[in-house]
Amino acid sequence: MTAPDRLGELAVDGDRTTMTFRRHLPYPIERVWAALTDPLERKAWFGETVIDGRTGGTIEMMPTDPPAAPDAKRLTGRILVWDPPYVLEHEWHQRIVEDSVVRYELRPADGGRC
Repeated sequence: MTAPDRLGELAVDGDRTTMTFRRHLPYPIERVWAALTDPLERKAWFGETVIDGRTGGTIEMMPTDPPAAPDAKRLTGRILVWDPPYVLEHEWHQRIVEDSVVRYELRPADGGRC
């Protein structure tokens, strides 16, 4: 089953659900990669982040939102794929949601924008 939505696409296959967001951004792919992987840049849109940028490395984030206790919203995970500047995939372990995997895939489009 697939349900398209302006906020993303939801695909359910048995007990596995995948949420896919596709965005066209007016920035070069290297700039978008930096926003995803540089702790100072990531802090501006997500919250404090510590990242060991390599496959097998770790990621830890303290999101700015939601308004919850720090131990509830702290996110940890292992980096499953690190392929600069194209793919970042990591585990998402956070007490307030079920464990999952987040994958960012970047592809240059017209004019080198992402």
